[in-house]
Amino acid sequence: MNLLRVFDALLQEGSVTAASERLHLSIPATSRALGRLRRSMNDPILVRAGRGMAPTAFALRTAPRVRSLLDEASALISADREVTIGELKRTFTIRINDGVAATLATAAVEATAAAAPGVVLRFVTEGSESAEALRDGSVDLDIGVGDVAAPDIRTAVLYRERMVGIVRADSPLGMRRRPTLRQLCRHPHVSASRRGRARGPLDDALDAVVLQRHVAAVVPSFAVAALLVATSRYVGLAPQRLAEQYGPTLGLHEPEGFPPEHPIRERK
Repeated sequence: MNLLRVFDALLQEGSVTAASERLHLSIPATSRALGRLRRSMNDPILVRAGRGMAPTAFALRTAPRVRSLLDEASALISADREVTIGELKRTFTIRINDGVAATLATAAVEATAAAAPGVVLRFVTEGSESAEALRDGSVDLDIGVGDVAAPDIRTAVLYRERMVGIVRADSPLGMRRRPTLRQLCRHPHVSASRRGRARGPLDDALDAVVLQRHVAAVVPSFAVAALLVATSRYVGLAPQRLAEQYGPTLGLHEPEGFPPEHPIRERK
């Protein structure tokens, strides 16, 4: 457990000297602990990067689980004590997609800082929706689309979202009160997909009315899609809350009646 505390400090501080100060250990003692960690984990943990040190890929993957183990050990020791939120010092890892993070992160960080200034919120992007990350403690909270059919995981509906079409405010489409789907399909589209897919549920809805759009670009996130639409003639899709919050700043407009009124759930 002592070695794991050293591991955690080294990853947070990025140097033996800073970690020794954090742990109130001498530099030689911290250096020896790093050597033991390297031997036991069969990994360098920290490597030279320019004038500083950088964690290895293994260390970065392992850090959240180590942090979770330390938190659990601390909770066991203080199990009979009442938790004082304002004095809590720990990091919570939240897995979230960028479209949701753009509208929730600021409020979450500000509310947390007000109630628990010692808490750090660590947002990580979706890579896999595997529930195992919740079970092993590398992720504390998963915010996303879809149902988790696992009896050991607690779920709750945060809110319901719909996708809306976005174009530049000075686009001919933006100036129309209600452009037709055929007019929308005449313009190039940008698709937001972290898996690199050009086709999505919107295309199925267009197929139902015998129409087809031309996807000219595929980007990894809704935020990038919104920026691309703001600086081009492309048509894009974005979560409604994202479009409403950042649309005026980016000069975006939502064409009325797009996407078509079919059940569309972007799960890219």
